[in-house]
Amino acid sequence: MGCSQSVRLRKAWFVLVALCLTGFVRAELQELDDDDLSSAQGSGVGLVIEDFSFDGSTGSLSVGGVEQKTPSGSDVEVGISVTRLYLKGEGSRRGIDDVRYGFGSIENPLRLDILSGSDIANVPDTSTVLQVAWPTYQERSVDEVLNDNSVDLNGLDGLLAERRVALQDNLAAVAAINPTDLARWEAEAAVRNAEIARLNALREDVLDRARDAGIDIEDITDGCGLFGSRACRRLRDEYQEYGDDLQDERTALSSVLEDLTPARRTLSQTPGREAQVKSIEGVIQRLGGGISGADVGISFSYEVADFSSLASDATQTGTRVDHHSYDLTGVDIYGTSLRLFGNSRAGKRTLDGELDLKLYVKSLDLTSCDISQGACLNNPVYRGNRTYYFSDIFFDLRLGYGTIQPLEFAVTPEGHINLRLAPVTSATAADFYANSPKSNIYIGHVDHGGVRPAGGGLPSGSGHQSFGASEVAGLRIQYLDVTTHDL
Repeated sequence: MGCSQSVRLRKAWFVLVALCLTGFVRAELQELDDDDLSSAQGSGVGLVIEDFSFDGSTGSLSVGGVEQKTPSGSDVEVGISVTRLYLKGEGSRRGIDDVRYGFGSIENPLRLDILSGSDIANVPDTSTVLQVAWPTYQERSVDEVLNDNSVDLNGLDGLLAERRVALQDNLAAVAAINPTDLARWEAEAAVRNAEIARLNALREDVLDRARDAGIDIEDITDGCGLFGSRACRRLRDEYQEYGDDLQDERTALSSVLEDLTPARRTLSQTPGREAQVKSIEGVIQRLGGGISGADVGISFSYEVADFSSLASDATQTGTRVDHHSYDLTGVDIYGTSLRLFGNSRAGKRTLDGELDLKLYVKSLDLTSCDISQGACLNNPVYRGNRTYYFSDIFFDLRLGYGTIQPLEFAVTPEGHINLRLAPVTSATAADFYANSPKSNIYIGHVDHGGVRPAGGGLPSGSGHQSFGASEVAGLRIQYLDVTTHDL
């Protein structure tokens, strides 16, 4: 079945695409014994998707309302067309093959449950909590899957071994830190920082007194000159004396930080390393359960006006069509939960929540090139040298921490969606920094150029450059405010 649509939006914050779905639902009634029946509670709702495939190659989608500023200051509309859009099962070769996608299983469905706020930390006891929980796939242990040669782990066994070694090295380094030395360094650093703040305040006080006396600040900082007044020289000497003491304190602090900073860095790495290992183990368990991810891709073409120069009287010389494509393989959300509960703040009822998102992407390819060059679409090497490759991406993102820093969901009077994390206050800071969950992002490989093999793997060949791994560990978001807008 195919579908064809043409959508032109001048003002929109969402583009809605009517999906053409192919698939079917299969159900089978099975006899339950007394033990099974006694354990069934009938609470919650489970969702499973089987044999899903979407291919928009037979349809069309255009987006209007995006404008380009010309050298003369006028606006020219940019023609944007979606030339390719698909969501299929893993192994579809950028959407070419009709591989079906399945999400969850009867044993591991997407669950919707109603929970009591009294059972969840930092949520009002009187609140009723709606929880959406994604599958976890923990029927088989990690070691069991690793020892099963029939499971294709896509190289994750090697990555897990590497991250486990990194974690053990970190834990060994943590154990080597003397707690007494660490406490002494922290205490001395606090004293030095306090003294530096006091001396800076005294120097600022000298400058305030100079201003009150009508003395130019530059005279104080530069030495008052050859004919400076007695008052200027007295304030100058005081300012410089505090400056000498300040330099001594900064030198002492720098000496302490030579020991303290590496220790802090070592200690801060542990949660991130543990999260990396846990994330990789979660994906390995998913693969051990026979669960494959999704392949998702979209391509755009942008028709942009070219001008003879940047001068205001420049003439348009033609148009250029830029091509952008985004292809993801092995996309899977697992072990994720979204909790929503009602709250009251500043006399208003609010919808608050917590999001614990665990996302794995086997590969992400970002390509950008000039479509007028035939090689842009037809030459793999040409495209590859204009492509950034990301492999083995793990997101462990935490947004919201009960009522201490809830993730607020709202709709503005204009009808736009607003997501907000309230700023951390002095009243909530101690709890937030001591207990709020941290986010971690790990990318196993970042590359540019070359060609990624059709069956997956890392890119190689002409023009290839590897930038190694990239990670963000122990991230806490102190404030967030995101609102959709019209184009």
